[in-house]
Amino acid sequence: MSSLAITNVSQVNKGKLLGQFDLITSDGLRINGVRLLEADGNRWLSFPHREFNRNGARAFEQIITFASGAGRKRFEAEVLLLAEDAICGVGAAR
Repeated sequence: MSSLAITNVSQVNKGKLLGQFDLITSDGLRINGVRLLEADGNRWLSFPHREFNRNGARAFEQIITFASGAGRKRFEAEVLLLAEDAICGVGAAR
């Protein structure tokens, strides 16, 4: 059983964006506006980020980061399964 919950699910299906949702951890941390994207048969998550100007070009910086790459991969894998189920339906067929 997952220690994560997905709320405020919104199906979008516009370009690469399949939908967005809010994520709540077992500790009550809420991450608003997580996005589920798909291109070329691959799905991934986009967590909240901030946009800024770097030398005249648009750049982005992650707001939420992880202490280790392994921790990030585990977390994202669990969230991805939940997001696919919530946005794409049971089984999340691609």
